[in-house]
Amino acid sequence: MREYFSDSLSFYSNYTPAVDVVIFTMCILILILMLTTYINRDRFYFAFRCIFVCVALSGGGSLFFHLWLEMYPTSPLIYLFRLFFHFFTLCTMTSYLAYILIAISSSKRRNELMLVTSFFINLGVIACDIIGSVYHWGFSLDNPPEGGPYSISVFRIVLFLYFAFGVAELAIHKKQLFPQIFKGIMWTLFLSIMILVTEIFNNQSSFALFALAMPMIALLFLMHANPYDAGLGTLDQRAFSDYIEEKYKHHKELAFISVYIPEFEGNIGFPTALKKMIKDFYNKHSRKAVLFKITNGRLIMVIRGRKVNMDRVRFIAELFRDKLEKEYTAYKYDYKLVVTKTYDGLSHGNDYISFIKYIEKSMAFNTIETSSSQQFEDYNDMQYILYELEDITHKRNLDDPRVLVYCQPVFNTTERTYDTAEALMRLKLDRTGIVYPDQFIPLAESHNYIHMLSLIMLNKTCKQIKSLLDNNYIVKRISVNFSVIDVRDENFCMDIQHIIMNTGIPISKVAVEITESHNYNDFLLMKSKINELKEHGILFYLDDFGTGYSNFDRIIELPFDIIKFDRSLVIASSKDRKSETMVNYLAHMFSELNYSVLYEGIEDSKDEEMCENMCAKYLQGYKYSRPIPIEQLTEYFKRSA
Repeated sequence: MREYFSDSLSFYSNYTPAVDVVIFTMCILILILMLTTYINRDRFYFAFRCIFVCVALSGGGSLFFHLWLEMYPTSPLIYLFRLFFHFFTLCTMTSYLAYILIAISSSKRRNELMLVTSFFINLGVIACDIIGSVYHWGFSLDNPPEGGPYSISVFRIVLFLYFAFGVAELAIHKKQLFPQIFKGIMWTLFLSIMILVTEIFNNQSSFALFALAMPMIALLFLMHANPYDAGLGTLDQRAFSDYIEEKYKHHKELAFISVYIPEFEGNIGFPTALKKMIKDFYNKHSRKAVLFKITNGRLIMVIRGRKVNMDRVRFIAELFRDKLEKEYTAYKYDYKLVVTKTYDGLSHGNDYISFIKYIEKSMAFNTIETSSSQQFEDYNDMQYILYELEDITHKRNLDDPRVLVYCQPVFNTTERTYDTAEALMRLKLDRTGIVYPDQFIPLAESHNYIHMLSLIMLNKTCKQIKSLLDNNYIVKRISVNFSVIDVRDENFCMDIQHIIMNTGIPISKVAVEITESHNYNDFLLMKSKINELKEHGILFYLDDFGTGYSNFDRIIELPFDIIKFDRSLVIASSKDRKSETMVNYLAHMFSELNYSVLYEGIEDSKDEEMCENMCAKYLQGYKYSRPIPIEQLTEYFKRSA
């Protein structure tokens, strides 16, 4: 008996408890971090957590089994610890298989069949362990068979079968996985099998659990720490930014194919059929490409190479468009496809996303477009303007020289003179020169820079009014444009009053032009702010009447003083009698309600005569003057006697 124990302990003499202790501790630590850190609680998460739990329990069983065998070689508890170790090791393999089947999108019925089959196999292995110990053809503490404690090991045979089945499933369904993920898992499994084989041939017993933990660690990095969408086979925006910056540092050429499907923005995500189409297409063309999901509705395929062939990239994009067209025919998923390449100056992932969005703005849905050098130059100009707008807003200098005030004189039909004008904004930037409103106003509004620009305009206009009045020019008023975004600012009224009072001009010399809002909350806010400022003597213009949607109930409810009829109404009136009658009726209606009517876009004497016959109090347009620097109003305004 002593000889057996000596042989038995010799078999385990190469066992190092430190390995099991490290694996056990690592599993507990990662489980704690998983429970205290947010990870998407999907099927992958729960299967992955099950793997950690099983490895931790298996490590505990292995540790107690080996240590108990060394310290108390005749204790019956050795059998219990060994069964515990084997059972949770087999459960670990079952959890791995469940995880693999989820990753390859196996059916629910097949997953359930695998779990049931594994359960009975695991019970069978444990039964073989018990029977082998009882009848002495397996592990036994007395009357051992020749060959030591593992002379017949059903456990190890089943362990290798589990590994083989997992590898086979991955190999058969490799197209269901992101290529880099597939390679990472397969190499890890290969190393694990090599460790197990080496352990058997070298009579070792220390590294079995380490071999099981290796795929677990690989999955942690590849599937959970890595920003990878297993359902679609993509990396996320963070990975996209890192990838672009790394390639930019090494001067690598890249090409981009972006697909944008707005229907799936938000929390909807791509449907199963579209996911399958995208994965199949990507797997076919992924040899030198990486796929990223930027948002739920936007994917970008990045193609790398020493010298990127843009004709080839365009061809791939057109193949993808053909696939999307089939989806559009079936489900009406609108899309935009953009093909672009690397440009000097675009070094971050967000730069390319912004550039692609810039191209998309001018595209129709269900079309494909390849970027051009001119588009890149225009985009660079836009980014430069945006940077300047940000700087203007940040500095808050009401006299900022980059903001210019132009004016268009307004003809008073009653006095037959010019005594009012509309202030118009321009930017003058070092790199681009004069920038017109259609280039920067949308940018300023979308990035919340417009209010500072409006205040600068008001300040400079008030100062010029002050100069005109000091030089005895007759100024009835000059109007300044404000947007609905300005009105939303809580300091809107206070800012306007403060600027006018600081310049020392009568408050009635300034008017505010504003466009009607379709939003009911904005309407209520606008009504409140207009009433507050009118109490101090400021007049209000309703700008762009006749464009878009006009709600007469709201217009009547808002205390405007002047209604500006858009140029489109002037054009319509000149085309046919019916339109002229309708516009004339509207103008008379507003006049009878004590609104003054101003017509915009008067270009010739015919326009002038027609509008004067339609209750025009004021006329504005190229017939009288193009927009001029505000300092040149002295050429139009008269001096008092």
